[in-house]
Parts: sequence; C-alpha cells; structure tokens
Amino acid sequence: PCLTRLTIAASRPNIASPTITYTSLLLAFNNFFNLAITYYYKYKGEVNTDHVLEVAIRRALEHNIKSVIVASETGRSALKTLSIIKKNNLGIKLVVVTHPPNKTWGPKGDIPIGLNHPRYRKGKEGAIIMQSTRPFASASRSLGWNKALPDTIIDMLLGGFLDRD
Repeated sequence: PCLTRLTIAASRPNIASPTITYTSLLLAFNNFFNLAITYYYKYKGEVNTDHVLEVAIRRALEHNIKSVIVASETGRSALKTLSIIKKNNLGIKLVVVTHPPNKTWGPKGDIPIGLNHPRYRKGKEGAIIMQSTRPFASASRSLGWNKALPDTIIDMLLGGFLDRD
C-alpha cells in the first residue's frame, strides 16, 4: 500500500528513470503535525491525485489555511490544483515546487518537465513556481552531455537512493 499523510503524498513511479523513483504530490500546511492525516492507497500513481486534492482542499478550508505547497514534477498536479482553487474562488495561495530545469527522457522520447514548459505557461498564472538545481547534479548534465562520466554515474546512484519511498 501507498502511505499518505497530510502532507498528503500520492506517489507515482517516475517513468523517466531506469531505477524506481517516486515523486510526490505534497501539500504542506501551517501547524502540520496538528493536521496530520494518514491515507493508504492500493496503487501509486496519478489515479490518487483527485482524492488527495479533495481531502487537502477540504482540510485547508476547515482550518482557514491560506497557503498550499504542491510538489509537481511534470506540472499536471499543480495545474489541477490551481484549476480547483481558481474555479471555486478559494483564496488559497499555491506554491509549486517543481523539477530542476533539465531534460528528462523516457521510453517514448523527451518528457516535458516542470511548469516552465511552454505547454503550461498560460495555466500557471496565479501560482508561485519554485525551481532549483538538482543537489547532486554534475556539470556534464547541465551541458547536455549524454556520456556516462564519473560525476553522472554518482549523480544517478545518489538520486536513486534519495528518491525512494
């Protein structure tokens, strides 16, 4: 089962990585430990996003919380959250923490990463986007080199260990 807590975290496999890593939809609230709820999901994945958002928004409204943080690698979860906030005129400030600005590849080619992708420019209005560098990324990755250099191997190994549930 997938453990979820409010930080409500719905995990999904990262198809862009050869190792199994997970990214989380994460909603953080004021007085976090007082508001903690735990959910178990049978499956990991975007299938849980709607329920996670429903519960998180309900809790935010119950406790008069005005800021929500969403971790969103591709931007889909962030856009869905922003859509709910705007549609219902909730007055909640959305902060999105997204993937570092680099290229990710998958079995079907490049994957659009983060809310700075042109596809998402219009939809992200009204959210604060936080994007940082990958902590252990090598210079060769930022230059777009596709060679397996020692620093790239170390980065991939550390990323595999740090991204697991």
